[in-house]
Amino acid sequence: MNFQMVFNQTVKFSVKKILFFTQGPFENASSRVRVYQFLPGLESYGYQCQVLPALPEKEFHRYYLDSTFLGKCSFFGKMGLERIKHLFQLGGYDIIFLQREIFPCLPPFFEKIISLKAKKVVFDFDDAIFFSKRKPWLSGFQEFKIRRIMGWSDLVLAGNETLASFALDSHSNVHLLPSAVDTRRYVPLDKQVKSSELVIVWMGSPSTLHYLEEIRPVLEELSRETPFQLRVIGACPSSDWGMGAKFIPWDWKTEVQYLQTSDVGIMPLKDGLWERGKCGYKLLQYMACGLPVVASPVGVNQEIVEEGVNGFLAKDEKEWKKKLILLLKDASLRKKLGEAGRKTVEERYSLEQVFSCLLNLLNNLIES
Repeated sequence: MNFQMVFNQTVKFSVKKILFFTQGPFENASSRVRVYQFLPGLESYGYQCQVLPALPEKEFHRYYLDSTFLGKCSFFGKMGLERIKHLFQLGGYDIIFLQREIFPCLPPFFEKIISLKAKKVVFDFDDAIFFSKRKPWLSGFQEFKIRRIMGWSDLVLAGNETLASFALDSHSNVHLLPSAVDTRRYVPLDKQVKSSELVIVWMGSPSTLHYLEEIRPVLEELSRETPFQLRVIGACPSSDWGMGAKFIPWDWKTEVQYLQTSDVGIMPLKDGLWERGKCGYKLLQYMACGLPVVASPVGVNQEIVEEGVNGFLAKDEKEWKKKLILLLKDASLRKKLGEAGRKTVEERYSLEQVFSCLLNLLNNLIES
């Protein structure tokens, strides 16, 4: 993307240096959306960017493949060594940008050192990381830790209103920065070249497959009444789901193609604190590709989806079935909602829109 053309800038910029601490490499969805996709634009505006992921790509992949206790211990041990090395690379930067916490489950030692050495600190988060979903007894510690990190920061970026409200209790300089979609990459497919087979798509990580499990009975019942293929991208269950379900490994090179050749995108969620902290990125990906969507009315989903205009919200199994049937049986409705969804993303969640906001915030921070 040519950001200088997008923003009609032709002047030369003084070099500003920014160091990013990310949760993972490019393959990590959160890091890719919150940091990596902004790097070309920042560099074109005079920023010299350096990224330090928690682990290099090779080690990161090994972590996701090895879920054993020893595997996890090895992962955290290597992460600790990597982060200690990173502490010797803090000098000379105008901004140090923290994408979430530096090291999970530990007190904020690393963040404190960074705050003492950095000229300016930005803290960015796009999940309810102040709450421990798997270990609720850790939530008090997590909240204390995240509030401390925010207090040491000069600017806090929150992915949605729920997260921003939490942050405002600890910091006055909080800005909403939604997850952005590259609308030049995620584009609708010409309907004339689409397959006639109807496809319902869900995309997510193995750790979020349980949300899809919640509506599995609905999908099974629906498959007996209306033929469709269920396409699951990024997660593989331990048992056969039937329904002609196809489970596809996530791949950066093919994800857009699989979305474009689908007909309906779904995002089921439970209504909990963790879920209300989500930023609806998969929903935005579906919509950018021109897919009509059905989503649970939880958190930011209610802001993204305007009922009956650019998608549907479904609060229970009855509504899920009803709204999926409507879309599967009405091609004109799919087209209408899909086009409206695409427009929503272009106007409110496009990479150009969000990047412009981020650039202004970073420039103002340096100037202050």
